[in-house]
Amino acid sequence: MKITAASRKYKAIGATWGSLLSLAIGCAYALAPPVAMADETKPVLANDRIGISDPVPAGFKSWDEFLEVQVRLDQTADAIRDMAARPENPGFGSLIVSQMDKQLKLYWKGPVPVGVLDIAAHMPAGYSVRSFASPYTEAQLSDAATKAVQLLMKARVDVTSVAPLQDASGLQVGVPGDPRAAASELNDFAIPARVTNGDLSIEPTHGRLYDTPPYWGGARWYAYGNGTFPSPRCSTGFAIKYQKTGQTMMLTAGHCGSVGLEAFTKKTPGIEAYDHMGITFESKLPGSGVAGPDLMLIKTTVDSSNNVPMASDGYVYLGNGDPANDIGIPVAASIGVNVGDYVCTNGAASLALHCAGQVIATEATAKYPDNNVVNHAAVAKSIDGKDLAIHGDSGGPVLLPARYAFLAQGIISGMGGSASTGPLVVFTPIKYAESIYQSSIVAK
Repeated sequence: MKITAASRKYKAIGATWGSLLSLAIGCAYALAPPVAMADETKPVLANDRIGISDPVPAGFKSWDEFLEVQVRLDQTADAIRDMAARPENPGFGSLIVSQMDKQLKLYWKGPVPVGVLDIAAHMPAGYSVRSFASPYTEAQLSDAATKAVQLLMKARVDVTSVAPLQDASGLQVGVPGDPRAAASELNDFAIPARVTNGDLSIEPTHGRLYDTPPYWGGARWYAYGNGTFPSPRCSTGFAIKYQKTGQTMMLTAGHCGSVGLEAFTKKTPGIEAYDHMGITFESKLPGSGVAGPDLMLIKTTVDSSNNVPMASDGYVYLGNGDPANDIGIPVAASIGVNVGDYVCTNGAASLALHCAGQVIATEATAKYPDNNVVNHAAVAKSIDGKDLAIHGDSGGPVLLPARYAFLAQGIISGMGGSASTGPLVVFTPIKYAESIYQSSIVAK
């Protein structure tokens, strides 16, 4: 289908999909291409696979082969986390994904529950779960990470992030300068803390570009408030069905604006004109040094003249910001995040799918220069030295390509890095977002 500038106000299509990945352990990775309806106008992926330009991880022949292994491991990890969430199964410490070994490393405080052992026993042939003892649980370390940041802030000691060590044996504390002051303050802390420096800087990422309803993830949006417009520019993440009302809304980052601001999208390239998108709603980031996840909803609205059934829908943009090239990729499901996972970022400022990020920490707490303290975050480092996010990508999607669809993994929060760490991205896992809003992403 030829897309012209005049036909930019598109309508979402319906699509019939084969089952992506049954959430049962050992499911197939294959995904059938969509069958588009005859009235499609807002362009979506047809029969082409999602292309990834980043180098294939070492030891694998293709991204398809690599992602099939990772998705199988992540789904097993999701099942283990679900089992660990039951009151009768305390002790979960951490999980590390090893794609090369087709193995999950599980750290647990105390005896591993029978239900978890049963999940491990039913892994597909060639896959395994190896368990290790840990002195602390993930819940203990997550709470301690936030308390450590707040303790150092109170003592006026500069800190950028605190995260559980990958083996759940303590905390990793990042500071921008000399580590001795932080180490001294944490000397009597309840949980061992390893303090390192490296001029690490983490800051929010405040920018394809002319979205129309039904709104998709990966688009740019603007907030109006405090007498300024537009300020700031951020990205949309994933459509979510808000359980309290049944309405579909759009996930973004909490630091992009306070509750009650008007959200807008830009109308046309080169013209300072904007369309009303909705109202910012239910931010989970308190601000002023109080810790919280970097999440917020946009209560999207519908222009009745468009006759659009949903204000936000389960697609994410892929493209360079040119309306003639941008297409929508269906979101098939959400999936958990684990240390060792590769992730892709796709914000509306970067305007590119970058899949060379590897998760190095989960349940981290980060302090931004504006004194926002973001917790329950994941941190990924760049494998190829390229930026994983830039200013304007905040609120945008973190995801995995699954041949013809995306798997939702998180919402971009901040960026940072140093000569020693390389580029970093901080994001909120999508499973945590679904849990805290008691809602689910809109899946196609």
